[in-house]
Order: sequence, then structure tokens, then C-alpha cells
Amino acid sequence: MLKRFLAGLAALALVAQPVAAASLAPPTGPLAAGDINAIVNNLVQSINAGVTPQSMAPFANFRNYLDNGEFNVTQRGTTAVTGINATATYLWDRWAGYANNASQNITLTNVTSGLPTAPINAAQVGRTSGSNTTQACLVQEIPTADVPALAGQPVTLSFYALAGAGLATAASNTLQVYLNAGTGTDQGLSTLIGSAPTTINSFTGASNPISTSQVISTSWARYTFTGQMPVGAMEAAVQICYTPSGATQSNEYFQVDEVQLEQGSTASAFENRPYAVELAKAQRYFWRITEPAASVNVTLQGAAASATQCNAVVKFPVTMRSAPTLTASTVTSGTTWQAVAVGVAANTSAIATYTANTTDTANLNITTAGMTAGQACGLQGKGGGATLSWSADF
Repeated sequence: MLKRFLAGLAALALVAQPVAAASLAPPTGPLAAGDINAIVNNLVQSINAGVTPQSMAPFANFRNYLDNGEFNVTQRGTTAVTGINATATYLWDRWAGYANNASQNITLTNVTSGLPTAPINAAQVGRTSGSNTTQACLVQEIPTADVPALAGQPVTLSFYALAGAGLATAASNTLQVYLNAGTGTDQGLSTLIGSAPTTINSFTGASNPISTSQVISTSWARYTFTGQMPVGAMEAAVQICYTPSGATQSNEYFQVDEVQLEQGSTASAFENRPYAVELAKAQRYFWRITEPAASVNVTLQGAAASATQCNAVVKFPVTMRSAPTLTASTVTSGTTWQAVAVGVAANTSAIATYTANTTDTANLNITTAGMTAGQACGLQGKGGGATLSWSADF
């Protein structure tokens, strides 16, 4: 029996480590206890030497159903966004803030110091004006493409949070935490928040698998919440809010970081995805070109439709969630952008969409001068820092 057992171990070792195990032959005679231990230990070490993470388990899909949970992707920049009220407004990619009342304003601030673990950014949400006692929230909508995998399953939401010194006075350091679900298809944040402040979830077939309060402190701590997604769930959102009381207080804010939503009834360690992965996921919803230095080309292909119009096509870095809309910052002739063709480098006075965008490409109408119809044309920077942004965000 012992011989068979040792022979089996030797065979396993031979698979795991051919070179080291070639000399491990089954015993042919009686063995002392010490000899048996030595042989078994040798075999175990040989087997372990051939084990890799890939051989122990198959690769798993990403477990965090939220994007940019560390707030490290900031294509819109990191300057604080103020004056936000009942319309959800983005700062960090995929994360928007809103006040659940049109006459109450909040500010979204990117935080870079005193963070809980290893991230480089955290989100701060605070009220800056208004005395309404309606919620100020941070929100991310999860697309219909991802939600059905969670339908009927237990889910756990976790995050780190910290209270500003004024939050105790304004809201007793209490957050409201929601996982919203619905039966519609990608209805968007304007539908989710509805006609503020009527409800926290206006999705079709609305339900709230997680709807609870959590008292936080002025020191970072991790909090976890568990719920059950409804069987028919087709869309979802996570919201972290607070409800102020009375006039705005100094340092009235909360901060959050490492926000994670996963399947299961227990929170796992935060999933640190590579930045390039988070960026690619974020670019499905938003992509921006910032005007480069003078005479530096932007990668696009175009042809002059007339002496004053260059029609160009831009390829997105990833396929977007839906056909996006263009927002061009103010184009100032002689200061921002110039169109270029053979023998021509002319000031640009306007940039707009000339025909419908697709999920893979954007179509630009660049208004300029001095071209000849049919010429190949393109776009250069002039160092003015203008931007072209395409959004398929909710």
C-alpha cells in the first residue's frame, strides 16, 4: 500500500517537475520512518515547485461590477466641479454627483492626500449652498449588458468612507447607501433620479436591494452592505448620499474610496485592476482630445468638402457604449486649433459634428479657410488647450 502511495506521488512529481523528479523512484524494500518522511517531503517540495497560480485555478472575470472604483481615471481633469444641483454631473469617469433639489448646490472635489490604502485619488461630495434637507449623492449606473448576471443573486457593496468635521452638524455623520435596480434598459441617470426630490429610484420596475443608513467617522473605515438582486433585474445603480439639516456647515462633506459591488454575500478585498484596464472601460462612456501644442497633429482622416470646410473622421480608442455626442470647448480663431492641408495651415473658427457618429468613429466638420475641395486635410493644435469630448455616459 505504501509503495503504491509513494509511486503515485512520484508520478505527480514527474508531471510537475520533470528534471527534479526523474530520480524519484518508488522504494523497493523496507523503509525506516525517517526515510519515509524524507521521501514524502522531497516529493511534496518537487510538486510545489511546479505549481503556479495559473495551474491552481482558472482565470476569473473581474468581480467588481463598478468601474473606476478608486477614482483614478479623470479624463475631464481633477478641478473641483461646483454648482451641481438636480442634474447629475461628472468629475471622475463614470461617477456623477447631484443634489436632490434644484435650489441646493454641491461640489465634487478630487482628494489626493490622507487616503485609506494605496489609491491616488478619492471622491469628496459636499454641499456648498442651500438649506434644503434633501440628499446630496454620488452615483454610478451599471449598464444593462452587465446586470443580468447578477439577477437573483446575493450581492455585496463595500467602500471606504470618511466624514468631514462639519458632517456631524449637518447630517450626524450619517450616509444613506443604495443599490438601485430596475427592469428597463439603460434608462440613464436622468430617469433614475427622476424629478428630484420625489424618489431615490425612478427606474421602471424600481426596487432597492440595498437601502440603509451608515454612521461614519472622521477616520477612514471600510463598510460593507449585502442585498439580493431581484430575478428580473436589467439595470442597476449605486448611490452614496447624505441628507443635510439646515444651513451649510464648514467642512460639510464625505469622502469615499475603493467602491466595489460584487456577487456574493461577503466582501472580498478591493480588486485593483490595472490603470489601462480602467481607462479602456471608462473610454466606452467618455473620451476627450485635448488640443496639443502648436503644429502637433491630431490623428484623424479628412477631406476638404469646400474651401472652408474639412470633413474628418476620428477613430475612438475603444468601442463606445452607444453613439456619443460631441462637446467642443470654445474654438477661438487664431488661438485654438488650425486645419491643415497641402500648402495650407489655416485658423479654425468652429468644430462640430457633420453627420451621425457611430460607436467606433466620430465625424467632424472643421470650419476653416483657404482649402481646395477634394484635398486631404487634418487638424493641428495651436497650444490653446481647447478640448473635443465625446460622451456616451448615462
